[in-house]
Amino acid sequence: MACISNFGRWQNVTGHVFAASSAYGCGRLAWDPTQDASEIHREWTAMTFSSPLASAAADRSKVIDTVVSILDQGWTTYGGYTR
Repeated sequence: MACISNFGRWQNVTGHVFAASSAYGCGRLAWDPTQDASEIHREWTAMTFSSPLASAAADRSKVIDTVVSILDQGWTTYGGYTR
């Protein structure tokens, strides 16, 4: 198994917050290759965008659902930019 990431010298290590999801996903799939990508996205998003200051569970759920949707479409978006 090989994972490619865009690690660099940026403050958040990867240059973009969503790029970190790839490194996380690679590790999770190395541990258990049968995991569902959307569930991995949901785990990473919940950990990355969790905040004790969240005003309501519904607001947090909306953020998580939105980010997971973006991540789930990542491959399609990438393909559109590289063709």
